[in-house]
Amino acid sequence: MFIIVLSSVTACVVVHDNNDIDDGKNDGTPEENKGEKAPDFKVTDANGKEIKLSDYIGKPVLLNFWASWCPPCKAEMPDFEAAYKEYGEDVVFLIVNLTDGIYETIGTAKKYISDMGYTFPIVFDTSSEAANAYSVTGIPNTYFIDKDGYIVKYVDQMISAVQLDEGLKLIAK
Repeated sequence: MFIIVLSSVTACVVVHDNNDIDDGKNDGTPEENKGEKAPDFKVTDANGKEIKLSDYIGKPVLLNFWASWCPPCKAEMPDFEAAYKEYGEDVVFLIVNLTDGIYETIGTAKKYISDMGYTFPIVFDTSSEAANAYSVTGIPNTYFIDKDGYIVKYVDQMISAVQLDEGLKLIAK
């Protein structure tokens, strides 16, 4: 299913929900409507420890690409904080900062998160490996990955609180 929402400034949000796939072989449950396998990647956490997406097989993952210079990214952060407080025990939050070392550094990203009082963990894509694995050409982007490592839904623009909650409910089962 594709839903396109146009705003007054002609930005669009495209929601891709792989749970709408109908191949005639399923009864509509998410387990039988998996999208594509989520590409693996390596990033580093705030302490410099390497983390791979595949480290979390067996757990659902919310994957978001962002930067502190991006106004839509910053606008959705309060919703991510609220979602983390509600779902953080059941869902791994991989909030991936696109850390290019020029427009965005580890320091600027950490400072933004600290200044805003957010408690969700962030990770840093200093080599663009994660961004390249997901063909990120614009941010923000959010992916909902089930416990088996399949993308069940993604939003390739700023996500609303309702879309965020719907996606988390799909994977937190």
